[in-house]
Amino acid sequence: MPEIGGYGAIRRTVVASTIPHLREERLRDIVIPIISDGTIALIIDLVRKAFLLKSKRKRLIRGIDLIMEKEFQF
Repeated sequence: MPEIGGYGAIRRTVVASTIPHLREERLRDIVIPIISDGTIALIIDLVRKAFLLKSKRKRLIRGIDLIMEKEFQF
């Protein structure tokens, strides 16, 4: 609520604390990694599989719930 936490949040909020310190000469020091297409494809495949397994896990657990409900007649 603004009446309770607004004042404290405004007093303690730091906006862009690091951005002003990034000078042009310091920006050249930032390393941006370049990943090969094969590695990107592998990561995408693994993430896709992880989400599929997560969905499958949910379906299996729901199936267990249904079995338990039927067994105990909830």
